[in-house]
Amino acid sequence: MIFSFLNITAQNYSVASIPDSLKANSNCVIREFSRADELKSVNTGTVRIKRVITVLAKEGDGNAELSVNYDKNSTVSIKEIVIYDSNGNKVKSVKQ
Repeated sequence: MIFSFLNITAQNYSVASIPDSLKANSNCVIREFSRADELKSVNTGTVRIKRVITVLAKEGDGNAELSVNYDKNSTVSIKEIVIYDSNGNKVKSVKQ
């Protein structure tokens, strides 16, 4: 099984675009989450995950982590990780 993580930019991820009703009493907001599983053969497949989280408070830092379970028959490939500031501007990008 091969895991790959994609990030497609062109969205507005500024904190100002989050409704106040979601920000009230929240440590983080899940802006987007998608997972696509593709079985290519009996022993081969791909899982694509896109997750966008806005951390609003220090207590929400743990929600910005992503863990992937795998075994000796699996490989993990992270395509891109992007960090945005509170205005939705890209601060840092890491590609594999």
